[in-house]
Amino acid sequence: MSRAEVDDELLDETPEDDTPENGDMRSSTGVFVGWIVMLALFALLYAYTTWTAVQNVITVPPLITRNYDFYRANGLDGLIKPVPWTPLVIAVVSPVVGFVAGILLGRGRSLWRRALWLLVVFAAVSAVAASVSASISGAFGL
Repeated sequence: MSRAEVDDELLDETPEDDTPENGDMRSSTGVFVGWIVMLALFALLYAYTTWTAVQNVITVPPLITRNYDFYRANGLDGLIKPVPWTPLVIAVVSPVVGFVAGILLGRGRSLWRRALWLLVVFAAVSAVAASVSASISGAFGL
């Protein structure tokens, strides 16, 4: 064998990583099933956060309107503030955007790193939801 043939042969031999930690879900059925189960669990967490935000969009404006009716009846027009639609909409949109971002950030990574990205993004989404809830309840006395 000539030196060029040996070099070509060495270049053609690429080590194959058969472990399921290489991020390729096609290499192992177990990795794919694990990804689907993990995705379903995180989807439930994000769905719960989204449902809570939708519930706030439905219940908070009538509560604020009832308070405003009381303020108007008692001559306290200076305490009336507009309904906080922007934080309410942010609370609804952030779980959806966060879930998609967590999936995209985890692309091509191992299963545990995908779970870690989804968990980190879920923590950020939960922080946004908590701050929106605290700001609305603090500002409007709910």
